[in-house]
Amino acid sequence: ISAVKEMTVRDALNSA
Repeated sequence: ISAVKEMTVRDALNSA
């Protein structure tokens, strides 16, 4: 998993 994708997934989970 790329760092950018990890940040995106983390942001999505954080928003949820």
